[in-house]
Amino acid sequence: MSLDDLVRRVAEDTFEALAFMLPMTCDGDAAIDAPAVTASVRFAGPFAGTLLLTVEQAMLAELAGNMLGAMDPQDLTDEQQADGLKELLNVICGNLLPELAGQEAVFDVLAPELREGASLPGGAAPLASVRLDLDAGRASLALYAPADAPVLAAHHTG
Repeated sequence: MSLDDLVRRVAEDTFEALAFMLPMTCDGDAAIDAPAVTASVRFAGPFAGTLLLTVEQAMLAELAGNMLGAMDPQDLTDEQQADGLKELLNVICGNLLPELAGQEAVFDVLAPELREGASLPGGAAPLASVRLDLDAGRASLALYAPADAPVLAAHHTG
C-alpha cells in the first residue's frame, strides 16, 4: 500500500468514526477552492514530522457538532469548532503513526494548532498528500517527514 493510500484510509476511517462524515468518490485532484481552515500537529519519535489537515470552513460546525453530539452545531463557538478540528487531526495522527512505525513505536505528539496556509513554510514538498471528498465537503491531508526514514521506506512509492 502506498503512503498516500495509507494516509487516505486512516483519515477516512477516522472522519467516519469520530465525525460521522462519510467518504465519497473523488472526482479528480482539484484543490479545495472554498474558504478553508488548516490545523497542524508535530511529532517526534522513530522519525519526526508534521501532519496538516485542511477542511472547508463550512464543514467546521458540522464536524465539531457531530463530535460533541451538539443538537444545533451552528450554536458552537468558533473556539469549539477549531477544537473539534484539532482533536480530529490529533486522532488521525495517533491512528496513522502506529500504522507507519509499528504498534511498539513511541512518539511525542505535540498539541495541534491552527495555522495560516495549507503547506509548511520554506516550500518543502509533502511526503504524502491526499484529498478527501466527504459527504459534508472537502478535506486534505499532507504528511511532512524525512523520505529517508527507514520506517517509511516500505510505504513511500513517490
